[in-house]
Parts: sequence; C-alpha cells; structure tokens
Amino acid sequence: MPPSKSTATSSDGTRLAVYTYGDSGAPVLVCVHGYPDNATLWEPVAELLADDFQVVTYDVRGAGHSDHPSSTKAYTLDRLQEDFRAVIDQVSPDQPVHVLAHDWGSIQSWHFVTDPAPTAGVSLQDRIASFVSISGPSLDHAGYFIRRRNRATVKQLLHSWYIFYFHLPWLPERGWRKGWAHRAFRRGQPCACRFRVVQAGSGALGSGACRRTTARMSSPNRAIFAGPRPGIRASASLDVGRC
Repeated sequence: MPPSKSTATSSDGTRLAVYTYGDSGAPVLVCVHGYPDNATLWEPVAELLADDFQVVTYDVRGAGHSDHPSSTKAYTLDRLQEDFRAVIDQVSPDQPVHVLAHDWGSIQSWHFVTDPAPTAGVSLQDRIASFVSISGPSLDHAGYFIRRRNRATVKQLLHSWYIFYFHLPWLPERGWRKGWAHRAFRRGQPCACRFRVVQAGSGALGSGACRRTTARMSSPNRAIFAGPRPGIRASASLDVGRC
C-alpha cells in the first residue's frame, strides 16, 4: 500500500515531505535516510515493518520533494535537528518515537539523541524511545577514533574517501552539476549509490552540508561518550557494507 503524504514545516520555514505507512495506532518508527538518497530508500523496509509500526519517512532538506535551501548554512546539525523535531511534532506529538537511521541520516540522528539541551522545556532525548544506527557514527566518536591513528583508523579512512572529497573547494559541487560525480560514486561506492531521484542541485548542496557537519570531528565533545540518556535503547552502529 502506498504511503500517505503530508508536509511538515521546520522552524526556519523549510517544508519537509513526510510519508507514513501502517496503522496510526502502532508505535511510531521514524526513518532518516542518508546522502545522497531520499525517503524512497526506506520503501522496502517500511513494507516489512508496517504490520508492527507506524513507519514514518521523510525527505531531509535538500533531497527529494522537500525544500532545497540554497545556502549551506541551512544544513547544520542544529537545523537538521529542528527538521526532525518538526516531523515528530506532527506524527507523534505525545509519545516517544523509535528512530532508524542510515549513513548521513545516522550522523545527524546521533546529534539528536545525545543533545541534552531542551527546546520549549523538552529535550529530544525525552522523545526518543530507541535508536538504531546503520553505517553512520557519532561525529564525536569518529573524531576520537581518528585521533587514535592506528591500522583500523587508516583502513576506515580509506573506505571513507568521499568525506575528504567533499572538503575540496568547488570541485564536488561542479562534479554533481556536470554529472561525472554520479559516475565516480557508482564506481567507488557501487552498493550505496542508487541515486534514485536525486537532483544534481541536491548533490551540490549536499557537498556543502557534508563540510559543515564533518567539521564537528575536528573538535569532538568528550561528554558525548556518556551516550543517550539511560531510557534510550541505542544499538551499536551496524556496518552493512554501505549497501
């Protein structure tokens, strides 16, 4: 059954395309996709889980049918957190939600589940029942991991070559607009890069967004190692081969 569609509006006015599967009376599972995917990534998952959950997916800003702000300043982790809050305010205003995230969606979600700062007197940690991260670390964890400079670190950095690519000046944006970045990613990450309906403009904006988010690794917050609050059940980050 196709999902119902709605729109959530973030605090800065960005409109987010939201898709809902399953029974409205079931526990809510919010799925956050990575880059350069969009919410269609979760369609097969939603079909499998819709009998047990009300599955909610959304196109993150800059992807799919959500708005595409033109400034990279609109893609900070705090802005992405405001988007997530807007979605859960709409789909589950009174009950905590379960969160399933992949890739860059996991990176932003780690920010949600470890941020103790309340908004309007309520921390997001109080609104998240559980968190499953697939192939996406906390940037604070990653920052300390990189500083260890051991063999495992070098191996992981080689797998994560695209992070360094995104930090190059002007080249990533030009690659998306001209089309050769798609071909390079298919060769370098053949399993991850489905590029379903990702527009070239989304890729270009995403390059800038990646720069803004990964900058967090240069100054990791040791307090984050305390993890989510005790009431949140957080899985280990699952590596599925970037598939």
